[in-house]
Amino acid sequence: LAGFLLVCNYDAEHGNLSITSAISCLPPNYEGTPSSACIRMHPSGEAVYLSNRGHDSIAIFAINTTDGSLKNKTGNPEWFPCGGAEPRDFAIDPTGRWLVVGNQNGNTLTVFNIISPCHVDYGRVRKYSCDTPACIAFSQG
Repeated sequence: LAGFLLVCNYDAEHGNLSITSAISCLPPNYEGTPSSACIRMHPSGEAVYLSNRGHDSIAIFAINTTDGSLKNKTGNPEWFPCGGAEPRDFAIDPTGRWLVVGNQNGNTLTVFNIISPCHVDYGRVRKYSCDTPACIAFSQG
């Protein structure tokens, strides 16, 4: 909730996590209160998405699929507006082509087309009215 992506190593044998770095999910010039809400991996494993409630944005970090590290160690994800106020939750459909964002205080669901795991078309957006969306999920059927 503090606006950071924690990168960890996982020791599967012992079930231990160790934090290797903490990277801001917000632009360097952002002056508001950080408040992240949701983190999801793209089905390809090539990107991780995070919601920023105060900034009303989604951040995308590219991942090196060989070793799981971030491709850009200094952070600098791609940020784009979430299409509403307070992106509480979001989901990526199982095909990896669609991102649905639940904007809790905007009372909207916003649908984005995912062009590639690290790039979303945020110029063409579909919005749907929805009172206080709090959880987004896709069925597998």
